[in-house]
Amino acid sequence: MGDANGKPLYTAGRRMRRLTAGIALFVAAYSAGWFWLANQVDNAATAYVQDSAQAGLELTCPGQRTSGFPFRIGLFCDSFHAATLDGSADVTSGAVRSAAQIYNPRRVLVEMDGPARIDSAMMAPPLVLNWAHARALVITAPEDERMLSFEARDFTAGHEFWQDAVQAGQIGIHLREQGMAADLAVRPRDVTIDPQWAGGLDLPEMGADLDVRLNDWQAWTQGGQAL
Repeated sequence: MGDANGKPLYTAGRRMRRLTAGIALFVAAYSAGWFWLANQVDNAATAYVQDSAQAGLELTCPGQRTSGFPFRIGLFCDSFHAATLDGSADVTSGAVRSAAQIYNPRRVLVEMDGPARIDSAMMAPPLVLNWAHARALVITAPEDERMLSFEARDFTAGHEFWQDAVQAGQIGIHLREQGMAADLAVRPRDVTIDPQWAGGLDLPEMGADLDVRLNDWQAWTQGGQAL
């Protein structure tokens, strides 16, 4: 059927079918793009692990996978293990989950389950850290404005036979690059120390604000000079 001039009439049904087809095409293209990007992330993580081995560090991420479809993307591990190949240091933790928005992949949110166990030639017995909830925000670019912000609640520190020697209601560690330098801020809150660790002293609950400017930060991270 046409109008008086012989032009076809575009019915609502025809427009709806075209809209539906367009949406289906967009969803299919977006899904294919997301899974392609997820594969790239997985390959990059695997390559990073291999490069770390050449630098004397062994990284292990059991159950490595990408997740977050459709609007986020991130790397997941069932646990995490890092160790120097010379045996001087060894770190393990629980599951690790990361997520970044598709439209802003350089801003990554990371969650890690406790406990974390740190074994080093410089300490005995190994240090054990635990928390009720911990997460970190990592901003990876631009290079001279990168940032790491870590926060944990109900934080404890000790060793494997005495895991709550030090307790904190909350702890925050924030590192931000500022050109060649970097700013470090540490914010422990509601800290209590077991008297046996404090030489028998019954210390009150404490908190602190520590702010440090690290000069020549970039030169130090690149191995060029002392910090």
